[in-house]
Amino acid sequence: MTNTNIYDHQEFKEWSEHSDLYREEEALLRRHVFDLPKETPILDIGTGAGRLAFELQERGFRRLCGIDLSDRLLAVAREKATRSGASIKFETQNATDLRFDDASFEVVMALQQVLCFIEAPAARQRALREFYRVLTPGGLLLASALSWEGRWFNQWLGMAVAPVKLLKGDTHVLGRQYLPWLKLGGRANVRFPFESQPYAYWFRKAEFERAIVDAGFELLDSATSRMLREGSGKLAFDGMLFAIARRPR
Repeated sequence: MTNTNIYDHQEFKEWSEHSDLYREEEALLRRHVFDLPKETPILDIGTGAGRLAFELQERGFRRLCGIDLSDRLLAVAREKATRSGASIKFETQNATDLRFDDASFEVVMALQQVLCFIEAPAARQRALREFYRVLTPGGLLLASALSWEGRWFNQWLGMAVAPVKLLKGDTHVLGRQYLPWLKLGGRANVRFPFESQPYAYWFRKAEFERAIVDAGFELLDSATSRMLREGSGKLAFDGMLFAIARRPR
């Protein structure tokens, strides 16, 4: 089983039907994207069923592309695009090896925690370098990540899960910041101790920012879900991490 399998099966119903923006996403896009020229080429990485891409299309953006590894969710996105007459391109692609020319997009969005579902650290950094490569000089990256500090119980959960990882032979994810899915399809994931399952990586804020800078980006700002919802610059850990970065000119 992989994280892609989970979105193809246990989480498919929720993410094929969910279409609204979260408040923090809307605040972020309103601040950095909605007012851009409508011909701005935008890439939505981890698009799923196209939730973010369709929102941008409804706001008049005309050069949109969404990629994902879940063929089932992409099929939903393509069917919706056909019904609505949207010209969004949806493609099956891996974030770590994008099939786009250099400097193809002015905005890259990775706003559905896609980096966190890449288990290997080197692959996560490779994905960030790919985001950098396909951006034009001066282009904007909007990325989000699961926040290690955003849940008080993560530290204790990481310690509790560690012996199970050893018993299962999951030696490639022994770090505490690798956590299993606690729920699958809206139900408690009681099969985790007994079945091979994927992990998600939960970033610390400073670590997330450093990874983006190490990929060559200029970090413009970072925030948490709560900060975006409240429009506050005061650090408050709650929900996801968000980073806004630019490829230097």
